[in-house]
Formats: sequence, C-alpha cells, structure tokens
Amino acid sequence: MPNPEYKAGYEYLLAYKITIPIYDYTVVFCKRCQSPTSRTSPKT
Repeated sequence: MPNPEYKAGYEYLLAYKITIPIYDYTVVFCKRCQSPTSRTSPKT
C-alpha cells in the first residue's frame, strides 16, 4: 500500500524550484526592457 505522506512530482525537484524565480524575473525583465513598438511584442 502506498504511503499517503509520500509526494511525488516535478514540483518537488530542486531544479524546478530554482527555475520558477528565474522565469519570473525573465518576464519582468522582458516587460521592462522591450518597447511596445518592438516587432517582438504581440500585435493587439
């Protein structure tokens, strides 16, 4: 019988925990540094 206390999944991997803030800061950086008229911004 599996242990109900045991938790498995990618959320508990150290590499995943490290990449979450890196991704968040990348989003902030891109929003701050890209101009709205840049060709890399989505057309709205």
